[in-house]
Amino acid sequence: MNFKISITPDATFDMRKSPHILVSGVTGSAKSTALMGINLRAMTSKGTVEERGPCVLSFFIDPKNAEFSRLNEFLDNGNKRVVTTSTMAAKLLRITCENMESRYRYMNANFGGDFSTVIRDGKVYRTVLITIDELASLLLDKKTRDEILSYMAKLLLLGRQAGFFLCLGMQRPDATSFPRQLSLECNTRILMRPNSADNDSKRMLYPFVDPKQLPITADYIGNGLIFAEGNDWQVPHPFVLPNYMALDIPNVIRHIESNINPNWFIDETDYWQWI
Repeated sequence: MNFKISITPDATFDMRKSPHILVSGVTGSAKSTALMGINLRAMTSKGTVEERGPCVLSFFIDPKNAEFSRLNEFLDNGNKRVVTTSTMAAKLLRITCENMESRYRYMNANFGGDFSTVIRDGKVYRTVLITIDELASLLLDKKTRDEILSYMAKLLLLGRQAGFFLCLGMQRPDATSFPRQLSLECNTRILMRPNSADNDSKRMLYPFVDPKQLPITADYIGNGLIFAEGNDWQVPHPFVLPNYMALDIPNVIRHIESNINPNWFIDETDYWQWI
């Protein structure tokens, strides 16, 4: 299985080596387009001659009820994979943590090791990716904020070994919106339209680089910077994002999912839960 995600040739990362993704950018920077591109690339079975693509099972939390909320109409089991309220988001994250823990127990009892090394009768565990667009908006609800953060912490700290990953979108990754100890667990960091971001945002996203030393990019929608662990990069790399939103998203997703064979994956129906 190939875990590399190439949203452009200049913006490539390995989900397993650089787990969890944080995408930041001001309004109109193409942040949501980047999140969509990551998911389309992650969902595909197209990889190399020797290996299939990531084939992730994608879930979406869209508290603003915007672009991603409509994906439930054409994803397989879409009504179980797309939520828009904080209450349903908490439920989805809770069930995801329970699925992760069940997989852990099964792995430890039968195989052990990292999820990507487990092969049973030629089958592997399917990778899970949960995308949250506008995380700060989701965390505004005080009734569910602490619960959601506790589930996110568990996924960020324990998810990689079991094959569970988060992809988070927010305008400004400040500690008041998203605790610093959690944002630092995101090993792939993308800043869209960096020239429009303030220096504090740049420092929070790339604390190891002086903002003045960041590569210069043109101030256009779709321009971005990416840093990913596992790449031999000293500073983030610039890239230009294709306009994934111009694609016929419903048909693209239907095509991607129609090419994925459930028999490629280890059967988890004995313990797997859906919302």
